[in-house]
Amino acid sequence: MKTVRGIFILSLLGILIAGCEKDKKVPIVQTSEVSNISWTTAESGGSIIDDNGFTVVQRGVIWSTKVLPTISDKFSIDGAGAGEYSSQITDLIPNTTYYVRAYAQNSEGIGYGMTLSFKTKESETGVVETGTVTDITATSAISGGNVISDGGTTILAQGVCWSTNPVPTIADNITTDATGTGNFVSTITQLQPATIYYLRSYVTNAKGTTYGLVISFATKLQDIDNNLYDIAVLGTQTWMTQNLRTTTLNDNSPISPETNGTSWAEMTTPGYCWYNNDEVTHKPLFGALYNWYAVETGKLCPDGWHVPTDNDWVTLLNYLGGASSAGGKMKQAGLLTWISPNTGATNESGFNALGSGFRFYLDGQYKNKNIDTYFWSSTQDLTNTAWRVGLSYSVSTALHSTSTKPHGFSVRCIKN
Repeated sequence: MKTVRGIFILSLLGILIAGCEKDKKVPIVQTSEVSNISWTTAESGGSIIDDNGFTVVQRGVIWSTKVLPTISDKFSIDGAGAGEYSSQITDLIPNTTYYVRAYAQNSEGIGYGMTLSFKTKESETGVVETGTVTDITATSAISGGNVISDGGTTILAQGVCWSTNPVPTIADNITTDATGTGNFVSTITQLQPATIYYLRSYVTNAKGTTYGLVISFATKLQDIDNNLYDIAVLGTQTWMTQNLRTTTLNDNSPISPETNGTSWAEMTTPGYCWYNNDEVTHKPLFGALYNWYAVETGKLCPDGWHVPTDNDWVTLLNYLGGASSAGGKMKQAGLLTWISPNTGATNESGFNALGSGFRFYLDGQYKNKNIDTYFWSSTQDLTNTAWRVGLSYSVSTALHSTSTKPHGFSVRCIKN
């Protein structure tokens, strides 16, 4: 048995619409009685009464807390063909009324059985839902939960537990929050920066402990100027998903700001700027533009992180399917920071590249905001050039090439 969501649901929706047409010969199916009801699972199934002359290619049951479950809800896939079949109903909430009906699909559409109702058992150890994680910093976050049931026994403890292990328990880090049914808020502290954590709520009574669903979140990366950045794990690498905006090296040395175009073009020492010399507008969204001499220091990123080498970039592009399609997977979708057509932009990687533009090396002029973006690597090519990766509004390709060091490009950091 397999529970399916997403794209397949949209496919079934089209089939359902077709199946509602009067001349469609959809299967006739009967829903089996619900049995073996527990706190979170049950069993049902169906029987194909008549396939109407077209082979049944998929069958199962659909369930929901709605009186008439639809294909936008959860459903099982339990084989194909005629005859009887059994279905497992999962991911249920204790002490809750559900509605279930069988379905069968042939080339003409989907037929449904009668809707039956059942109620899951009440958990003796209580029922709790995990709250969302908000207000995430480098070392703290806020979450909580909702105690739906105390299991008929006084609650002894409740809160959230978290760990870098995908299945946290009360043997890990926990909060102990005010007891009782209903919503509660948990303050999570002493976290490590730029780390993926797993969290779930818990409730304990005299009969034992029950947990909510596990959710994950990532703490922020913090630079020496106290700017915070989101992170993403992409294959074997961990990347910042926002452009660097520090004005200080990680040894507390200042980076030289330069607003004059001629002076920028002549720099051979670490420098930074804001697009159009407008810090207020561009720092929060696009970050800073740096010459390669700032990269060359090896101190531009927070401790434990570095400006990616050319090999680091190649590893990322290969993970995303190669340079020919990686650009689209890296670009922020839509037209907020890119002009039309923003070809191939899906941001499915979560890299979240923006159309930050750049500063030209010959005259220090700012160019191509919302059109292009370029990211430095730390790998030198020739005496006055270094490797970089570029993205453009008009292609889904990632442009992997070299550029002259006085260019002002964006920087992303990668974890050591």
